[in-house]
Amino acid sequence: MRHLQGDALAPERVEEKVLVPMLMAAAEQPGYGRICVERRDDGAFIGWVSLVPRVPDGGPMYGWVRGAVGAPVVELGYRVVHEAWGMGLATEAAGAAVEHALTTLGASTVVATTMAVNAGSRRVLERLGFTLAGVRFLQWDEPNPGWEQGEAEYVLGVRPV
Repeated sequence: MRHLQGDALAPERVEEKVLVPMLMAAAEQPGYGRICVERRDDGAFIGWVSLVPRVPDGGPMYGWVRGAVGAPVVELGYRVVHEAWGMGLATEAAGAAVEHALTTLGASTVVATTMAVNAGSRRVLERLGFTLAGVRFLQWDEPNPGWEQGEAEYVLGVRPV
């Protein structure tokens, strides 16, 4: 989360700002949304992956609007707890989500963004076959360290127009 918002949200803010909108979106778009990632041996939470249909608009991928179910462009997101970094778990979970997007959801393109400074996340995307589409320099109200290096945009599949 240090590359997203600098620190963790308080539990009451998670429910208000994250959980309610996330559950509403999942109910409206079956097959999409966030999926909990757990360790196989003990079921401990280690993170999540997400798939969101998007409508490309020529601007930064970060700002693309949510699309309709069955959209050909799907955005991949993922987070894993610090203790799981470097173990290949983000790559495994994100890879399963990409497979779901391409096969079950019928996406022709999967896109993802990460802070350019986030080398670990960039390696995950590159291992999965994504290619760098470009780096955008955006303005943030409360920027995190490294923001000045830009947002790396990655694409897998047919490049969106």
